[in-house]
Formats: sequence, structure tokens, C-alpha cells
Amino acid sequence: MRLASRPMEPIETARLTLEPWSEAHREPFRRMTLDPQVVRYVAHGEPWDEQLAEERFQAGITLNRERGYGRWALLERATGGWAGLVILQPVGPGTEGVDPEAVEVGWCVEPAVWGRGYATESACAVVAAGFGAHGLDRIWARIAPPNAASARVAVKLGMEKVSTTRNPFGMDADIYLLDRPA
Repeated sequence: MRLASRPMEPIETARLTLEPWSEAHREPFRRMTLDPQVVRYVAHGEPWDEQLAEERFQAGITLNRERGYGRWALLERATGGWAGLVILQPVGPGTEGVDPEAVEVGWCVEPAVWGRGYATESACAVVAAGFGAHGLDRIWARIAPPNAASARVAVKLGMEKVSTTRNPFGMDADIYLLDRPA
């Protein structure tokens, strides 16, 4: 196990604080994983059981410790309120045609704040960190084909759709790619 050379720091955007994943985020994360609206395009498309939620929660903590990036909670700067999460992490095994070590960006926003641009704002910040501080050359995204809102976010990030495949749960996933700017 390789530990990051330095602990993660929060990332500030115009309206959000991206706070490194911690125990403080367990309850709002679990609440989101039980919301059918939120998870309809994530994993298997249904509310998560306790085991899947716990595995994903712990994976975020481990990633942050080992890589120095991985998962952040989105907190509104004006209120400190939970707004969702953003990820920058290896795709992992099981997505057909994508290297498991390829790094993906992803986002999941609380329904109460949908439509405010938080997914784009937070994803832009972690993509910049990925290409900057973390020296990544490419960043991928997996998006369920019916998820038009997330597809628009990917396009705003400058990503291009390169293929359609299956995720580890057997659901279709459009694959988007962004190369490091020249």
C-alpha cells in the first residue's frame, strides 16, 4: 500500500467547499444511496443495501489516504450544508473495455440542490486538480445513457463520448474521455 505524500486539503470553488471524505459524511452519503432518484443511474440503478454503501464509503476513505485524491463531500459555502459528493478515482475492475487503473471523475448531487450547477463546478475543480497537482494525463467518466444531465456536465468539462459499454453491475455506460490540455 502506497500512502499519499501529503494529506488531502479541501478545495474551494466559488460556491462550494470540497471537503476530503471522512466519517462526518457517512450519514448524508447513506441517505443519498437510499434515494431512488439519486441512484437510478448509479451502480445497479436501485437503492443500495448496507454492504454496498459501506464498501463504497470505506473505499473513499482508503483512496484519499493512499492516493491523496479520491472522494470529496460537497458543502455549500454559504450554509455549510451537504450538497453531494465528487470523485476522482480509478475506474476499478469490471467496466468492459476500460483499464481498471484509468482515473474517472464522477458526481452525485443532492436532489434539493439540483439545477444549480454544483456538479459542473465541483467536477471542474477536481479535474483541474487531477491534471495539475496529481499529474494525470487522461480523465474518464462513466455515465448511464439516459442520464442527460450528467452527459451535459461531461461535455461542459470538455469530455468526448468515446464508447458505450457495461458497468460492473451489467448496466450500459457511456464512456467519456478528457486528455490533459496541451
